[in-house]
Amino acid sequence: MNNKRLSRSGILLLLLVNGLSAIISALLFIKAPDGTLMRISTSVLAFSPFNNFLVPGIILLVFNGILSLFVLWQVARRKQAEGYWLVLQGLVSTGWITVQVILLRSFQLLHFIFGMTGLLFLFAGMQYLKYRKQQDQVNQ
Repeated sequence: MNNKRLSRSGILLLLLVNGLSAIISALLFIKAPDGTLMRISTSVLAFSPFNNFLVPGIILLVFNGILSLFVLWQVARRKQAEGYWLVLQGLVSTGWITVQVILLRSFQLLHFIFGMTGLLFLFAGMQYLKYRKQQDQVNQ
């Protein structure tokens, strides 16, 4: 297996983990907005504009869950715009984590892990775009 294929497989796996973990967490927040199913107290939201986890759960579901699985589908199908979708997912993921850390006034290991994952999506997307541009120049 060559490095390019291994890198693509790694990105696909990370998109899957990111999407599924976001969907599962979001659904638990939506089902129990008081945080009991996730064993998180709403007191962590004291400095945020939210009094429960319903709206954050919906945002998490759409922008990190569903979007991540859509980007996975785009990358798996080798669509022309896959690099742009990866950049978008990277921006959304790192933005989500950044806003979460600011609003919660807390930084945990999972923030670091998912923040780095978002940066990896961003970097990978930029590499895909660079590769596509080089391929287009070669084909002209």
